[in-house]
Amino acid sequence: MPNPFSELYGRILSTGGEIATALAISYGRGTAFIGNMLSRRFPGIDAETIGDVTDFGQRLVDAGDAIMGLEPEDIIPPPIVPINEFLFGGCPEGQRAYWVGEFSVDAGETWVQRRFSTADLPTQGEVLGLLIEQGANAIGQSPKVHNLWESKGENEIQARVLAAQRCF
Repeated sequence: MPNPFSELYGRILSTGGEIATALAISYGRGTAFIGNMLSRRFPGIDAETIGDVTDFGQRLVDAGDAIMGLEPEDIIPPPIVPINEFLFGGCPEGQRAYWVGEFSVDAGETWVQRRFSTADLPTQGEVLGLLIEQGANAIGQSPKVHNLWESKGENEIQARVLAAQRCF
């Protein structure tokens, strides 16, 4: 069980270290990679804290997997989305949940990451809709994504949730 009063643990969870860890896990990186990544970003981190952050990162990935297993009309149940009391610097101001997802414009060959927050826990379909909206915006704003979209001719955006967390 992580020490919630640990200054370093709180700093890691308030500055995105848990998201970097969750992404490393979702992309199949091992514990040595994660330990090195956290050690470079947070000098002086000990093995116990690395383990605690890795466990929390896994919970974020597990939440993304669980959300992807829901039906589009299902409201995301709060218990599957881990609480990070340090999220948004402890001052959510209209933000409750933070999502990390990806969209693809080429039938899943290339995935582009997006991150966003919501004021509440929506349905699975609404989260995927927000990712697709982010993807559509990226098509217009990024020449690389736009060219990929044009070259594939798929005209369909796919989306998936990689990680999720909430502040309450």
